[in-house]
Amino acid sequence: MLQALANDGTMIAYYAKNFETEQARAHPWSVSQTNENHRYVDFKKEPELIRSSIEDLEDYKGQGFCESFYSLIEWINGSSTFIESNDCAFRGARKNPDTQFSYANRCDGRLQILYRDIHENCNPDSITWLIDEFISVAKGLKPKFTAGAVGVTRMPTIYKALSPEPNKGGLGEQVMFSFFAYGKNSRRCYESMENVIQCTRAALSKINKRIENGALAAING
Repeated sequence: MLQALANDGTMIAYYAKNFETEQARAHPWSVSQTNENHRYVDFKKEPELIRSSIEDLEDYKGQGFCESFYSLIEWINGSSTFIESNDCAFRGARKNPDTQFSYANRCDGRLQILYRDIHENCNPDSITWLIDEFISVAKGLKPKFTAGAVGVTRMPTIYKALSPEPNKGGLGEQVMFSFFAYGKNSRRCYESMENVIQCTRAALSKINKRIENGALAAING
C-alpha cells in the first residue's frame, strides 16, 4: 500500500522507505524466485526481446501506457544512456487500496535501474544523487496531475562482475521505481499510468544529460 503523502497539486515523487529490503539480489540474476519462466535478459545486447519477453505487459499491448513502458525500457537500454534496466513488473487495474487517492481503481508496476559503470553502483553518494535528482525533477513535470505517484527505493545488490569467484561479487545498490496510477475505471487508470511513465522518462532524460555533462564526476570529486 502506498504510504500516506501530502499532495501539493503535482504528481507525487517520494522516497519509498517501506519497500526497502536487507536481502541483496545478485546482478545479473538468473531466474525469478516467484516464476521460473521469468529469466534475466540483458536488453542492451538483445533489445529485440523487449517487446516479447516481458510477460506482465503481454495482455496490454496496443494500449498507450504499454507502448510508453516499452519505449522507456528501449531508451534506457539504448546507446545514448549511462543507465540500464534490470527488472520490471506490472499489475493491471483493480480495487484501489490507497485511501488518500479518491479513485475506484489502481494499477501499479515497477522498474529497476543501475549505472552502466558498475563501480558507480557501489558508491552510495552516486545512488543518493540519482534518487534525489529524480524526486526533484519529477515533482515539477506535470502540474495538476494528481492521479499518480512514483516511489523510489535503493535496493542492495551483489554485482558478480566485481569478483572473479563464482557466486560472489561487490556489494552495491540499484534504484527501484514503483509506479502507482489511479482512475475511476480501468481506462482512466491506464491513462494515468501513461502519464506516470512519461514523467519517469522525462526525469531520467534530464538526469542522463546531467551525467553526460559531468554531474557524477563532480559529486565524486
